[in-house]
Amino acid sequence: MAGAARRRTAPHPDARRVVVATLLGALLPGAGHLLMGARRLGCALLLGELVGGAAAAWHLASGLQPFESPQGSFLFGVLLRGLLCLHGYAAIDLSFRASDEPGGEGPGRRLALLCHLLLPGAGYVVARLWLRAAPGIGISGLIVVLASRGHHRLLDLIYVGAQLALAAGLYHQLRLREARRLGDTLPPPPRPGVPAAQIVALVAFLGVTVGCGYVVERRMPSYPFEGLTPQDVRVTPSRHGVRVQVPRLELSLIAAGEGWSAEEHRPGILFAARHAQGASLLVGAEPIPPFVRADRYVEHLRRRMVDEGFTHQRTLPLLLHGVPAVQLRFTGMQGPSHPIDQWAIAVPRHDFAYVLMVNCHRRQCPALAPQLERTRDSFRVP
Repeated sequence: MAGAARRRTAPHPDARRVVVATLLGALLPGAGHLLMGARRLGCALLLGELVGGAAAAWHLASGLQPFESPQGSFLFGVLLRGLLCLHGYAAIDLSFRASDEPGGEGPGRRLALLCHLLLPGAGYVVARLWLRAAPGIGISGLIVVLASRGHHRLLDLIYVGAQLALAAGLYHQLRLREARRLGDTLPPPPRPGVPAAQIVALVAFLGVTVGCGYVVERRMPSYPFEGLTPQDVRVTPSRHGVRVQVPRLELSLIAAGEGWSAEEHRPGILFAARHAQGASLLVGAEPIPPFVRADRYVEHLRRRMVDEGFTHQRTLPLLLHGVPAVQLRFTGMQGPSHPIDQWAIAVPRHDFAYVLMVNCHRRQCPALAPQLERTRDSFRVP
């Protein structure tokens, strides 16, 4: 008996290989499994890492349209956390393979948990617990639908919480199934076969935890315009027109010339006004989805206007009191018989953009153009 215990705790004969494989798995998921002979799993992990990593790098470098909506930004956060989970799983799985019992359920259980973290409910499919798969997949689908309705600061925390809770439930179900198979006697947790590999896996796990926390934190931005009320917007007449100031944002504007009248407050709009000759203007601030480059916001705004039926004419870079801005010019119809010209002036910041929208009836625009240009040029942001 003592000899058996000594054989169990003796150094693994391939200890160096296990450590190298664990380190490779932490750096490049799949590489360590290929080294250890798990070819199918290694190829699947490597393919997932390369394809997902390429998509993430492409989006961060130059932007991918599917990830630039609120729903797409949420899914991009899921992708980043999934890639991190691959690194953590590869290191942990390889470090325990040295001490798994032959024919035991440890590798299958760990793979099911990985699938569950990548897509809640998928782990039940891998474990062939079919009836339990539907609730997890349904929760994932519901959260994705909520993400399509706009950015919510706590949505990622809700999703991660659901992942962890469902993963804990899956682990419990798999352990119960294993106990029934062994006659209601659970085997003890595997002992570390190679301590050095366990250290590598622990470091990888801590790195994955920090990385996932960073992704969640980036997905919970706070915007300076949140919580603004109509009392925060000062509207005063002046000899040059109607002056608008938002001291909290250090933003100001003059609706230049005569004929402007302020409209009632609208949700999401800082200021709205209408001209006696049919022109109108809106001042607002919009969040830029997390992990979307600020310079991509202009392209997003252009696509949105085109989707609303406008025709893009030209894009003009501007400097508004030394601050870089972009002006987009559109034509379109407002109603069945009201042709308009529309200007959209955007001032992108790191995670939000100030926007000034101006439109006028196409016949009236030439006469109003000097007033509208002075209005645009008076737009001040910090």
